[in-house]
Amino acid sequence: GDWNELYFRDYLLKYPHVADEYGNLKSALQKEFKHNRDAYTAAKTDFIMKYSHIAKQEFQGRYKPE
Repeated sequence: GDWNELYFRDYLLKYPHVADEYGNLKSALQKEFKHNRDAYTAAKTDFIMKYSHIAKQEFQGRYKPE
């Protein structure tokens, strides 16, 4: 219901430098949390939430429940 994934995706598509930053973060975290999927996912959360929030402001009203 909050559409975070779509907003985050759209933001990464519009801002390739942020997508590169996210890719670098994922690569570093993959090495650090190779055997701990939950910790890997948790470590990405702040980044994802930060840019999802920014995207919701920028793309306000793009996604609405039907």
